[in-house]
Amino acid sequence: MDKGFGLAMASGTTAHPLMLIGVGPHARTFYLPLLARLQAAGRLRLAVTVDLESSREAVAGFLRGSIPPDEEIYVEPFSAHMPDAVRVRLDAAVARHAPVGVIISTDPLSHRAYAAWALERGLNILLDKPISSRAQAVTDPAAAEGIVTDATMLAAAYERLQARRATCFSVCAHRRYHPGI
Repeated sequence: MDKGFGLAMASGTTAHPLMLIGVGPHARTFYLPLLARLQAAGRLRLAVTVDLESSREAVAGFLRGSIPPDEEIYVEPFSAHMPDAVRVRLDAAVARHAPVGVIISTDPLSHRAYAAWALERGLNILLDKPISSRAQAVTDPAAAEGIVTDATMLAAAYERLQARRATCFSVCAHRRYHPGI
């Protein structure tokens, strides 16, 4: 059974390009070691990384010593709605690199925006938990209800995408002390 994001490879084919959004501690601990192994085996290529402009120096330094992508994109923070300028830059990267999928490992406040964007582009998605979050969701019932709205919206967008093409949208929920991690 293939355990590399379902990336079954025929002999002699090129590695599948992948986009990683968020190169923070979680991605460095869980995703990048696996991506490095899959890239070394010729199964995928880390085509694009996206992170915050404020983290540029640290992220670029880490990537140089780890698994350098073909392209690094740095953006200003956002939460509910993806700014048009960010959308344009990400769309251009998708046009250049044609990633088969995206790993979204960012602050949960931006999960919905990145996931909606990826669904609109027909990408396979691995999303860190939670599906979304809202400021003051613990104390504000309307903000908490917004999380339900986000999940419902993403589920509907996924169903619409499945009518056009089969993709995967998986939410990753690591269990820190599980023996499989």
